[in-house]
Amino acid sequence: MLSHLEHADEFLLQGWAYQEGYPKSTIAVDIHINNRFIARVPAGTFRSDLQERGYGSGYHAFFFNPLDYLTARSNLIQVVEASTGQLLARGVRTVETELATNRDAYRRARVRSQLRWLNAAHAPAPPDALEFIHRLEPAAHFHPHLRILEIGCGSGYLFEQLRAREKPFHSYWGLDLSRPNIESLHARFGTPDIRFLTGDASTYPFPCQFNLALASGVFEGLFPSLLPMLKNVCRTLVPGGLLFFDLIVQDDRAGISRASWVGDNWLRLYSQQELRRLLTEAGMELLDFPMYAVADTHHRMLVSAMKLHPMPENTFEKS
Repeated sequence: MLSHLEHADEFLLQGWAYQEGYPKSTIAVDIHINNRFIARVPAGTFRSDLQERGYGSGYHAFFFNPLDYLTARSNLIQVVEASTGQLLARGVRTVETELATNRDAYRRARVRSQLRWLNAAHAPAPPDALEFIHRLEPAAHFHPHLRILEIGCGSGYLFEQLRAREKPFHSYWGLDLSRPNIESLHARFGTPDIRFLTGDASTYPFPCQFNLALASGVFEGLFPSLLPMLKNVCRTLVPGGLLFFDLIVQDDRAGISRASWVGDNWLRLYSQQELRRLLTEAGMELLDFPMYAVADTHHRMLVSAMKLHPMPENTFEKS
């Protein structure tokens, strides 16, 4: 096996693994952090440089964001081939981070990630928002009893588009960090059944439940991940309730998991495998994730998920 863990920091583990003589095979790698198994990741993402160097089809790279699993200032990283336990070349690293142990550093990073929304006024429509609406319409099952929650409603573009299309619903709540946006929306549209509120959707104590939650151009900017938001949204959905949101992805297989600061904007890319794991942890099931708005540098993925019904008690186990 040829392999290499090329890069390791608090936001990204990157490398490749290739079995000579098997150009189309995909090797799985196991990631251990501080001597604890974290995840099994397929080394199956395309990189043109691997293909140019003669490593099979080029679909032999892996990307993984370790941030959620770092528990100390100095963290031991070990990446091994899953079936044999063989270490990748340079597969043992130490990753330093303040975010796991320094509460002030974590808080500063979180506030930094929210600045683009906190004082935003008259925010532009989310990227590719019109396409988001087109894809949402047939999938969301609008009806007169539908209770809708929008996360990160901004200047109200999604709400206005749904209203212009005369989509039926019972009530609509929008939540946003920007007080100027919320005050403007409340003045323009506020009624007992249409409410706009200021708050953080990862912690907001919603007093009622919804059938449908949606967000566009929001979740990839949540620091450090979308998991706290997913858990709180799941709590406020009725069993069987639906969540629709979009994410930036870098490859058409949604195989890249990484994060970075772009100026003061936090950007996190989720792989299909990671997204499924986070939704499951939040109590939801991943339904679909079609790509749309395909571009040279990135694509957008429309994610749909459903809140799972509580498992019924097994009376046989009690007897």
